[in-house]
Amino acid sequence: MQRLITAFSSALLLLTLMATPGVAQEFPRLDARVVDQTGTLSADDRRRAEDAFRDVEQRQGVQVFGLFVNTTGNTTVPRYAEQVAEANGLGGNDAVILVAWPTAGTRCGWGRFWTM
Repeated sequence: MQRLITAFSSALLLLTLMATPGVAQEFPRLDARVVDQTGTLSADDRRRAEDAFRDVEQRQGVQVFGLFVNTTGNTTVPRYAEQVAEANGLGGNDAVILVAWPTAGTRCGWGRFWTM
C-alpha cells in the first residue's frame, strides 16, 4: 500500500509540474521617451533628457529611449536592455539607454549605433 501511495504522489507531483506554465519575465513598456521606475529624475531632468533625445532623433534619425530601473534581476544589463528593446518592438534606428539604479548603477545602450 505504501508503494502505491508513493507512486501516486510522484505521478501527481509530475502532472502538477507539467501543467504549471513557465513564468515569463515582463519588461517595462517604453511608452514615453523617458521611463523612470526609480523616481530618480526630477521633472526638469526628465524634460531635458526628452529634449536631448528628440534632438538626436532630428539630427541622426535615431529614436532614443531612457529607462531607469531598480534592478535587472539576474540578467546582465546589456542583455536586459536587449530584451526590453525586443519586448517593445524596437528596431535598427532605435536605442535604449538603460540605468539600473541603485543596484548596478550601470548604463548600457542597445541599437545598431551602440556597442554592448
